[in-house]
Amino acid sequence: MGSMDPKKCGGYNAHFLDELSDEFECPVCLMALREPVLTLCGHRLCFSCSEEIIKRNNGAFICPLDKTILNSEKIFPDKFTERAVLQLKVKCDNFLKSCQWTGELKTINNHLTSCEYEEVKCLNEQCSTTLLRKELSDHMEKHCIYRLVTCRYCKQKIIFCNNQIHEEKCEYLPLCCVNQCGMKILRKEMSSHITDSCDNTIIPCQYLNIGCKFKGMRKEHETHADSSMQAHLSLAISKLDALENKITLTVDTLENKIASKVNALENKIMLTVNALENKIMSKVESLETKIASKAVALENKITSKVESFENKNATEVVALENKIMSKVESLETKIASKTVALENKITSTVELFENKNASEVVALEMKITSTVDTLKNELILKVDAQQDKIMLHEKNLEVIKAFLAAETEFCVLLGFYDMVSKIKETADIVIERMKRTATGNGSEILSILSPYSSDDEIEVDPDQPKTKERRDAEALPKFSKMSYTTAATQKIF
Repeated sequence: MGSMDPKKCGGYNAHFLDELSDEFECPVCLMALREPVLTLCGHRLCFSCSEEIIKRNNGAFICPLDKTILNSEKIFPDKFTERAVLQLKVKCDNFLKSCQWTGELKTINNHLTSCEYEEVKCLNEQCSTTLLRKELSDHMEKHCIYRLVTCRYCKQKIIFCNNQIHEEKCEYLPLCCVNQCGMKILRKEMSSHITDSCDNTIIPCQYLNIGCKFKGMRKEHETHADSSMQAHLSLAISKLDALENKITLTVDTLENKIASKVNALENKIMLTVNALENKIMSKVESLETKIASKAVALENKITSKVESFENKNATEVVALENKIMSKVESLETKIASKTVALENKITSTVELFENKNASEVVALEMKITSTVDTLKNELILKVDAQQDKIMLHEKNLEVIKAFLAAETEFCVLLGFYDMVSKIKETADIVIERMKRTATGNGSEILSILSPYSSDDEIEVDPDQPKTKERRDAEALPKFSKMSYTTAATQKIF
């Protein structure tokens, strides 16, 4: 019909909504152009039709309309016409089955893959039924004899047409007991049911091994056991007597057989032991004779070897003594010559060392001289620095004297005679210390004067009697001791 398969020969045999124009109709297959080609003479035809013409004419192309002979190079693909053909409106190939689809020719294949009215084959490989696509689902679920169904007994997936065969073998199918006991048993359990529990199974009496011949249904055995208890007991006693007699006979037979076998084995062992003793004695005698002869031969050989060795050793000892003496003399000569050479070497080394030491002593004296000069210069510099410190020290003494004079004047003014004496004692200590050391500096002086360097205001004892000087001092404005001392120091400098 309107298939778009490119391998298909001829044009599109589609159902167009409008009548197909002549310009889109192939003159060979009389269908819509499929992959149209344009000849040099101006005619169009399907590509597959042109290939068929070339094949039939042994490679030559003859135009079907004007019979012009052309080669393959004079034929060109006509893409414009191909697009125009593919855009033509067509009906679905299944429009006679009531499919209402319409669309462009190039989309018909896509539609046919899902068209509900397209005939398709059943998806089960064994089924050969063809039907409309819209009927496929219902067919697969309800009508296809090859559809998969689930066994209601074993839940196994089986083909529908094999369901009866499967049920004839299904191990989970419940069946009525074959002995008609009234129970329903799964097929796989039927055998064990009949053997182990079915009441209607015919089984022999449990005392069969002692001679009871009864056979009956399992449900009858309880009654049989109750009614035949005395008979079963008699059978058991007779069976025990028979077994006892049999055991006695068997034991006697085994004892006789064992005794005869033991006697036979003892005789066989005695014969074997005697044979082995004789064989060992003969071998021992043969070995003693052989050992005695070999011992005599070995003794003779050793004696001859010892005599030969003694003679050889005597000559070798003399040769060795001579060799040792010559070696000793050679070593003494060599040692004497090496001793002389060593003495000469030591003498030359000592002379060389003495010459070398003389030059090193001179160099060391020069080095010591230069070091001494350097030390002298450093000492002179240190002495100069010490003198500068002493001068600074003297200057500090003058400052202290001025400070003490100012303090004394101030204390006298206020009437603190005890403080004056204390200041004098402190001054004596400072002067004495600065005389003892030449390295005093301003920090040490300040540490000594620290008890008097407070910025607190001077407080006067209110209980002390007021002198004239005290009254004059109270008339003055209050000021600190340190400010007064600073003023005095600035006055000195």
